[in-house]
Amino acid sequence: MRHARDNYGLTVLGEVGRKEGEMTDDEIMQDVETYLNAGASSVYLEAAEIFEGDKARDALIMRLTKNFPKEALVFELPVNIISGITDAIKHKMASKMVAMLGTDVNLANVEHYEIYVLECLRRGLAGDTNHSDGAFRRAGIGV
Repeated sequence: MRHARDNYGLTVLGEVGRKEGEMTDDEIMQDVETYLNAGASSVYLEAAEIFEGDKARDALIMRLTKNFPKEALVFELPVNIISGITDAIKHKMASKMVAMLGTDVNLANVEHYEIYVLECLRRGLAGDTNHSDGAFRRAGIGV
């Protein structure tokens, strides 16, 4: 990875996780560290490792962001072709990630029709956001 980056100017990305089965928190942490130490500029985190059904693995997410640069982590949202995942659940997960990690959190698996909704979340224009830099606060309402 480092050779490709340093000698050929390539941007190298890593991906951690499994499509099926679950990795332990320690395995995920080790894999992310391995990719970043090998020269990856970003590491994608498989949705199956970050979410359990319609719930986020909060402790793991916070551990990742405490130990690695937030800008190097890309959190995959689950896709709605997975059994039990709906657009509403996916929106809830995106909202949680923005609320937990801030408006500049890197999210992947965002469908074209979800881009504007995610941008509304990031800017605090959606009714389910409450981050400190939301639209109402910017306008001086409720300050």
